Amino acid sequence: MLRVAAERGRRGLARAVAAARAEERTPAVNSNVEKPPPHIVRLVYKEVTTLTTDPPNGIKVFPNEEDLTDFQVTIEGPEGTPYAGGLFRMKLLLGKDFSASPPKGDFLTKIFHPNMGANGEI
Repeated sequence: MLRVAAERGRRGLARAVAAARAEERTPAVNSNVEKPPPHIVRLVYKEVTTLTTDPPNGIKVFPNEEDLTDFQVTIEGPEGTPYAGGLFRMKLLLGKDFSASPPKGDFLTKIFHPNMGANGEI
């Protein structure tokens, strides 16, 4: 099942890359920013391909097929912590100045942590 999700993510990401190349800098309907430049598209494609085919333990990345700047992530709670056994959903958005600045991250799963806002904002 994980392979199917990874393959679907790669195909969707490949379509997003092709669309971004075809419509350079044209804002998408649901996009949070204008289309990134081609070199950023290639960088994101490479990183997401790696993350979907060989993800870090306990982390899964699900790219949005319609918007190259929008990702859903699930994180398993680490053993030996109060979060052990939990599955935490998060949304990452790449800003217009990505890769010079980190993505904006929000937890979709309600979680208590001193470094997070009540609405899930990190």
